[in-house]
Amino acid sequence: MRKMTVGIMGGTGHQGKGITKRILKNTDLTVMIGSRLKEKAERVVSEEFNEYSSRVVPIHNSELRGADVIFLTIPSNQAIEMLEPYKEWLRSKIIVDCMNPVDFSSGTPIWKPPKEGSMTQMLIERLGFSRSLAALKAIGAKILNSDKKIEQSLFVAGDDEEAKNTLIEILESFPASGVVDIGSASSVPYMEAMATLAIRLSFQKKKGSVGFKVVYQ
Repeated sequence: MRKMTVGIMGGTGHQGKGITKRILKNTDLTVMIGSRLKEKAERVVSEEFNEYSSRVVPIHNSELRGADVIFLTIPSNQAIEMLEPYKEWLRSKIIVDCMNPVDFSSGTPIWKPPKEGSMTQMLIERLGFSRSLAALKAIGAKILNSDKKIEQSLFVAGDDEEAKNTLIEILESFPASGVVDIGSASSVPYMEAMATLAIRLSFQKKKGSVGFKVVYQ
């Protein structure tokens, strides 16, 4: 794997910490944990990633410009507000959208995508993030934070093939039951709908995280 720096915007949340843990444990890459409060990022690094102190950097989100690949694990309903101030330099980055526009207000998870069709398409069309990809939408944060192999497929979608190959290389290290490229950014709505189904099943069955695995027969 080529040398690069990975950034996590929203890195102090459960999902962000799970991605950080997988990357630090299975690669030699440097990870920047970004937060709106740098002190919060520093606390997370001190409490949970101290053994990787030479390769993990707590920062404010504005300092993520030093990363090559940036995973977005921020609330979907705050995405535009949080990304707008940094859009000029984010446009040159490989952006990995891990967000799901799911509404929990009724008590039942309901997929409510933006008008563009998906969060990834919104990033491309509204903010000009042409290198945006989608990944890890249908994987529960609990699974990401475990020490076990992910017994599910990791789905990836996006228009930039070079960026996608870089992301796939990172995800293949996790490890999991294969990385599945489902196509262009126009395929992301299927991924988000799948993630919503996984959340619903998890709510209904109350048997932990639910995921999907592609089996070719």
